[in-house]
Amino acid sequence: MSGQHQTWKRPHGDAADPRTTGALAADRTRADIGGRDPQATLNAALSVLRAQGAQGDAFLESRRTLDLRVRDGKQDSITRSEVRGLAVRAMMNGQLGFCHTGKATPSGAAEAARQACDLARAASPRDDLVLAEPAGPGDGSDEGLALQRCDDSLDAMSIEEKLDFIRRCESAGRGFDPKIKRTDGASWNEGLSANWTANTSGLFRHYRASFLSANLGVIAEEKGEMQPGEVGWEGVRRADLPSPDVLGRRAGERAVRLLGGAPVATGRFPIIFSPEAGWALLVYLASALNGNSLAQRRSWLSSMLEGGAQPIIGSSLVTVRDAGRLPQGPGRAPYDGEGVDTRSNVLLDKGRVTGVLCDLASAKRLGRISTGNANRNGYEALPQIGAHNLYLEPGTTTAEQVVAGVERGLWVWGLTGWWIGLDPGNDQFSSAAFGLWIENGKPVRPVSRVTIAGKLPEILGAVDMVANDLTWDHSTRTPTFRVREMALSGT
Repeated sequence: MSGQHQTWKRPHGDAADPRTTGALAADRTRADIGGRDPQATLNAALSVLRAQGAQGDAFLESRRTLDLRVRDGKQDSITRSEVRGLAVRAMMNGQLGFCHTGKATPSGAAEAARQACDLARAASPRDDLVLAEPAGPGDGSDEGLALQRCDDSLDAMSIEEKLDFIRRCESAGRGFDPKIKRTDGASWNEGLSANWTANTSGLFRHYRASFLSANLGVIAEEKGEMQPGEVGWEGVRRADLPSPDVLGRRAGERAVRLLGGAPVATGRFPIIFSPEAGWALLVYLASALNGNSLAQRRSWLSSMLEGGAQPIIGSSLVTVRDAGRLPQGPGRAPYDGEGVDTRSNVLLDKGRVTGVLCDLASAKRLGRISTGNANRNGYEALPQIGAHNLYLEPGTTTAEQVVAGVERGLWVWGLTGWWIGLDPGNDQFSSAAFGLWIENGKPVRPVSRVTIAGKLPEILGAVDMVANDLTWDHSTRTPTFRVREMALSGT
């Protein structure tokens, strides 16, 4: 079974579609997607599970997205999708069945539950199936309100206002410097959703959510060389979105300052990670601290964490948290995809491993409790372990002071290809890098076509300065920080 999708695209010059002008009523994300009462749809699935001797849960979702793009000041595309559906997990005798359907009605839910039970009977047995205990108000009220998780003001903006915003972004980027000859365009992406989760243990929870992002790419040219400059922002609330001028200047500065980049000599040097680059190291860390990887002993940290050990893999300046309810975090949520409360989870405390990322199943296998990290990427997929708002705690110095403290080293503004080696069993970090070369505390020339590498514990263990410039423009962030020494491969 699959969801119901509606997608359309408007080319240049067409009259605005009436579905995209004015306000798209916020009631559409509040609207019932299971008859008059979403709980009735969920109960239809749970009743079938109980009747067939199964435990399990049901997840009901309605979501819609809007993607706008301009290029050279002209509208390039408008794409909108609307999806509604339901998923059921059935647990019978240690066996799991999963079914999703776009028919989000009591009858559709009942049929999905029957199919989930049939699939469970044919599945291999396992010993880690657990349901979330009842939590929250239990009456289906919106638990996201306290976190300001949904911004209905997005619906108050017309399509033309949103297109004007990204046109102004593109104009600001192009006007930053005469060397910027053209752009890759600018985009606006938003989503509004509502979801309900219930299970046979009595859980019933609900919240609404919004998502907003803006992206811009410009290209600087000089003496036949081209250098892109890209910037992106993501968040929840329209009020937090930077101005078009700010986004345009950021993109323009990156393109112009990195123009003319060349390799430097191979060696070991201090490496400064900007916020646009440092977050990749946190992705590597989160992969190794994934409860499934640890339970299956596929993480390079598995043996180090045996017997409740808390190994030190970072310097005293490295404290890493995943905060599920951080007020300014784009990934904030009241509960996860299994209905477990989210929380602030300290993964590294002054370099020492103190936490992992768990869903209910991996927590059972590890003898821990769920950390509320079972995320759902839509009703079509099973919950997967993931972070909410993952970050390196900021320090007290400024980014300028961090740069000023380097005699000779690389200030990394971006990484490419780092994801190729991303594997929970691999502690080796390696990536192509570009940025600015530092001499006597000052950036002197752009650098490109170099590679930086090292084992993750060695990199984190060599962090000797952390700046105070943490900003929440993505859900995985670091402030500027310095690694005392890393291997750099260049000429």
